[in-house]
Amino acid sequence: IVIISARASIPMAVEAIKTGAFDVVEKPFDHDLLSERLRTMIDAWRYERNTASLADFPGCRRLTQRERQVLTEIAAASSNKEAAAHLGLSPRIIGVHRAHIMMKLGTKNTADLISPMIPAARRRANPSYGASCASRS
Repeated sequence: IVIISARASIPMAVEAIKTGAFDVVEKPFDHDLLSERLRTMIDAWRYERNTASLADFPGCRRLTQRERQVLTEIAAASSNKEAAAHLGLSPRIIGVHRAHIMMKLGTKNTADLISPMIPAARRRANPSYGASCASRS
């Protein structure tokens, strides 16, 4: 949520953020600024959505923050080149991180790497998926 208000105040903005708003923009506003804030909000939402599944990922705590970001890109089916563009790195560095991730998690290929993430992604998409399995653990 981004709130646009002609009468924004600091207490109102603080309350809005505390109750879940991403940002408060005061009128009149610059359209480029609003577009940038919306892009930032969407990027933050995408990152949060993707990393939420990493919490269930076996061995994720052994990965560095950057390796988790690369793993998120891998899980989103990004190529090394696409992941590099998203993270502001070179494709070669993404390849190095990918190799480190696979070594730390003991996997031999990308399918083995992301397969533990699939049930968590399905549970987010359909909360009733695997309900009987969740109740056993």
